Amino acid sequence: MEEQFFVRPFVTLIVAMTSCLLQATTIVPFANLGTLADGSDALVMARVIKVYEHSEDDQVFFRFRLVVEESIKGSLEKGDQFDVQKWEKLTDD
Repeated sequence: MEEQFFVRPFVTLIVAMTSCLLQATTIVPFANLGTLADGSDALVMARVIKVYEHSEDDQVFFRFRLVVEESIKGSLEKGDQFDVQKWEKLTDD
């Protein structure tokens, strides 16, 4: 069973980072789920098998391990596992 980590099968975001102190990001959503699927590298039906926290440099990231139940698009196959990391994190602040 091949493991693939940090696959973002459903969302592709383009974020422009600038070096100024004030930063803003605008995220334009897809018009519909069909457009989202067309623009994705992978599309799967998956089941969460583990929810855990990962510590790195005094930060805690929330992760979810999923197993593919059905592969609709992309290189992931039934039984493959992958992790998704939530954009939210805990810090020591």
